[in-house]
Amino acid sequence: MTDPDHHEEHEQDHTQPRIPTPRTSVEDTGLPLPPAPLDHHVLKSLLGAWALAACSPEETTAVEDHLGTCGSCADEARRLREAVGLLQRPDSLDLDPGLRTRVLESCLDRRPPRIPVPEWAMPYDAETARLDALLQDFGDAEWHAPVRLRWFDGTKPTSRRTTVAGVIAHLLAVDGLIALALGLDDPLGDTDADPPTPTGRTEAYWR
Repeated sequence: MTDPDHHEEHEQDHTQPRIPTPRTSVEDTGLPLPPAPLDHHVLKSLLGAWALAACSPEETTAVEDHLGTCGSCADEARRLREAVGLLQRPDSLDLDPGLRTRVLESCLDRRPPRIPVPEWAMPYDAETARLDALLQDFGDAEWHAPVRLRWFDGTKPTSRRTTVAGVIAHLLAVDGLIALALGLDDPLGDTDADPPTPTGRTEAYWR
């Protein structure tokens, strides 16, 4: 016969939870290994990137922990941060859009004219000088950009397709009338414009 006491003990042993075998190493847990600490030379090489806020979060933590214990690296990090602050100024380096206009106005106000200009022609002279300064920066392609001129011919509105160079030629024809009124040479030379109006002179010069 089976001993009932022995059977009861066997049943209790069978229902007890099994105790897992202890792990013998970190690899057995399946968890990643902790990163190896960075040495002094590696941390020092990261100071430039740290000053520019270009380190990874792990590198940033390692560098800042190191700065708390290494005086030479802390001094260098401070100098690098100051240099970065000078390079990354909050002010924009773009020039003021109105600076060119102010410089031109100042130059035109102080430059003595080669030929005295009467008071009635001074506004025209100032505008042509500004235009001349603007055209100094033009490239070849810009001279050939298409333009449509519109004006009133005395009886009706009219227009003409031309280029930037054609517009300057028209302005040169108008300049000639002002030059003649001032006793200067006509920049167009001898023209067959008939009548000698801005439109007639422009058409003649275009031809």
